[in-house]
Amino acid sequence: MTNLFISIITSLMILFGTQANEEGISQKGEGCYLQLIGVKCISQEDFTGTDQIYINIDGTKYTNTARISDGQYMDLTHLDPISMSGGVTVTIWEEDWDPDDLLLKKYIDCSFKGAGQKTATGTSDANYKLYYKVY
Repeated sequence: MTNLFISIITSLMILFGTQANEEGISQKGEGCYLQLIGVKCISQEDFTGTDQIYINIDGTKYTNTARISDGQYMDLTHLDPISMSGGVTVTIWEEDWDPDDLLLKKYIDCSFKGAGQKTATGTSDANYKLYYKVY
């Protein structure tokens, strides 16, 4: 059944002028993967205790909540790459007793493909950096 689906997708892509690999991702650069590498807390949001952060991809929670403090780095290379046909919005939130605080928001698309490691910096009262690459 999977091979039939791949054959149909490949045929359609050839018909419309693109080639497809076995996963159905275009060879002309329309498809790519986002790999989250890490998060660095330059300065945290909470005044007491640690920040409790989580990451959303296009509004859906992608990671569990984890604790991080000033100066700490959280490795994210163990997470599965995110398949993209265009782009996604990555947000980092700090979980609170009141409404959660948005720490960082970045739209990432396939135009970053092959550019190596990139960073995004948050624009809230806290200061966070997200490290990622697109391939």
